[in-house]
Amino acid sequence: LGSTCHDRVASFYCECPHGRTGLLCQLKDACISNPCQRGSNCDTNPVTGNHFCNCPQGYVGPSCDQDVDECSLGSNPCEHAGKCINTKGSFQCKCQQGYKGARCELDINECLSNPCQNEATCLDQIGEFQCICMPGYEGKFCEIDTKECASGPCLNNGKCIDKINAFLCQCPTGFTGNFCQIDIDECASTPCKNGAKCTDGPNKDTCECTEG
Repeated sequence: LGSTCHDRVASFYCECPHGRTGLLCQLKDACISNPCQRGSNCDTNPVTGNHFCNCPQGYVGPSCDQDVDECSLGSNPCEHAGKCINTKGSFQCKCQQGYKGARCELDINECLSNPCQNEATCLDQIGEFQCICMPGYEGKFCEIDTKECASGPCLNNGKCIDKINAFLCQCPTGFTGNFCQIDIDECASTPCKNGAKCTDGPNKDTCECTEG
């Protein structure tokens, strides 16, 4: 049969040619026909001559040709409610928004890109983020300067100048105060002489003179 016999102490060993197996090389090697799917290892039983396949991960069956559906084996292998998609010899996870990784095990930190403006604080959340704005700013990214003058806080035709988290009222002549709410008393300087009565008015005073 073309085999080679090697003498040993009180025994012998048969070195079989290609295509033969068994203790005496009396059996045909069933692995010659490559019955196992590529990627698996084929071994021959030295007693019966039958082959058996050692399957790689993800495959089962006598010839390792049956794909294991990992998505149907017990619990979902994808974390955080990821969708399991069976593939040939393996599986893939389609992650929910806010997660990544082979098994959707990693939370994406949406704050890493520094989306918040004007020194706002970014709070990472599941699949999104929230900006905590500094006083005087608003908007999703704190990108909008709050218009403190929008409510018309200045009285008596005062001009409102918008600032960061503040405003300034430029008062017309005759008025003062943070909101131009105070009418300046022009009579306080006693402008009327000779006992005349002073009547205060907007940005003016009126003297009512006595007879004579």
